Amino acid sequence: MTPIRQRRLGALLSCPLLVAPGLARAQAGQSAESVSETPEREPAFSESAGVKLSESTVFRPSVELSTGYQPNVFFEDGSATEPANGSAIMRIGVGAIFSTMPAQRLAAEAPPGQSQGPKLAFSGDLNVTRHQYLSTNDNVSKQSDFGVSALIDVALNPEGAFTLVLRDAFNRAVRPPPAETGQSMDRDRNELVAGFILKPGGGAIQVYGNYAFGADIFERSDLSFANRLSHTFSLGGRWQWLPKTQFNFESSFGVIVVKEEAFKMGSSTPLRIMIGTSTLITPTFGTVLKLGYGNGYYDQGPSFSSYLALLEGRLALGPTVRLAFGYSHDFADSLIGNYYADHSLYTRAVLQVGDRVQLRGKGEVRFRGYGGIPAQDEMDGRTYQFCGNSACTSSERSDVMTKIEAGADVQVNAWMTAGASYVLSGQSSDFFLREIAGNTTNDTVSYVWQEFLVRAVAKF
Repeated sequence: MTPIRQRRLGALLSCPLLVAPGLARAQAGQSAESVSETPEREPAFSESAGVKLSESTVFRPSVELSTGYQPNVFFEDGSATEPANGSAIMRIGVGAIFSTMPAQRLAAEAPPGQSQGPKLAFSGDLNVTRHQYLSTNDNVSKQSDFGVSALIDVALNPEGAFTLVLRDAFNRAVRPPPAETGQSMDRDRNELVAGFILKPGGGAIQVYGNYAFGADIFERSDLSFANRLSHTFSLGGRWQWLPKTQFNFESSFGVIVVKEEAFKMGSSTPLRIMIGTSTLITPTFGTVLKLGYGNGYYDQGPSFSSYLALLEGRLALGPTVRLAFGYSHDFADSLIGNYYADHSLYTRAVLQVGDRVQLRGKGEVRFRGYGGIPAQDEMDGRTYQFCGNSACTSSERSDVMTKIEAGADVQVNAWMTAGASYVLSGQSSDFFLREIAGNTTNDTVSYVWQEFLVRAVAKF
C-alpha cells in the first residue's frame, strides 16, 4: 500500500454520517431562538422576490461566480515528504428555487377580509457548481468536478394543528483526497425524511416525529467499505411553559448498516435522549440548555456511553450585532473505528453595517477522541496498522481540530450580493497509519488547510 492510499484511509476517520433533522420550529419572541443570528435589515434587501408564477408560487433563479486560492489542496502536513500544493480555484454555480410563497407574504398580498392560509407548502431547490482548479499540476487540475445539491420539502396543512412533512435532500460533495493524487474522494449523500408536527391548543405544545433513511456512498470502488445506510426514528416535543421559556425533549434511535466491517469492530444501533430549555432571560439575551444521554450500542468493541450536552448563550447588541457562544458534547459513527466523540467550544458573530453590509465570523475548537479503532486490520489482502503513538503500542487516537471563518457581504441591490471570505481549518494528531508489508512510512493525519475567496451572487 502506498502512502497515498494510506492517507485516503486515514482521512475517513473524520467523516461523519447523516443526522436526521428535527421537524419542530421554535416560536419567535418566546425563547432564545428569537435572538436570531441575523440582525435586522432593510426589508427591500432581505431577499429577492422572485418571479411570481401564480397566486401562490414563485420561481427564483440564481447565479454565483467566485474565485480564490487554496494553499494546501490535498490537506498535506507540509513536511518534506508531504509538501503542500497550492492552487487558484474558480467556482461557477447556477441554481433555482421553485416554491409556494411564505404565509406572511400571502397574508400581506391578500385582499382585505380574505384568508390566504395555505393548505400545501413546498419548496424545490437545485444547485449545480463547477469546482475548477487552475493549476499546471495534473493531479490538482484533475480534482475539478461538479458539485450538486438538491432539496425537496413538502408540508401538508403547514399552518394547521396537524402537519405532515416530507423532505428529501441530496448532496454530491467534491473533495480532493488527503494526498497528491489524480483520484478524488467525491461522496454522495441522500436523506429522505417523513414525519409529522402536532400543535394542539394553538401551538403552546408541539409534538413531532419522523423517520429518516440515509445513504452515504463514496464514488470510488476502493472506498466502498465506508459506504453506509442508516435508519433513524425520532420523537420530540416543545412546551411553551412561560411567556419567555420553552421546554423541549428529543429522542432518537437508529440502525446503521455497513457494507462490510472492514476497519470497524461492529455495527451500531445508536440511541440519543435529550431534554432542555430555551429561555429569553432579557429581551436581548437568551440561553439554550440541553442535557441527555447517548449510547452507540456497537455489537463488538468499545461503545460510546456518556452524557450529551449543548450549552449556548445568544446576545443581541442593539439591532445590528448578534453574538453566540457555547459548548457541546456529542458523538457520531466513524467510518474507521466504531465512533468518535467531540467536546466543542465555539463562538460566532454577525454585524450589520447600515442596510447593505454584513460582517460575520466563526471560531471553533473540537477535542475529538475515537473508540474502537483496531490495532490492525486487513482488506484486499493487505494488513494495515493503526498507531496512536510513536512506538505504535496503542491504536488510541485523540485530535485537536480548529476552524476559523470570516467573511463580508455587500448587498449591491435587491438581487445581487458581492462578498469575500476566509477559512482556516486545522487538525493536530499524533495518530498515523502504515501497511505491514515492509513499508514503514508513517503517514500522519495532521494538516492546516486555508481558502481565500471573493464572489458575486445574483438571486432574481
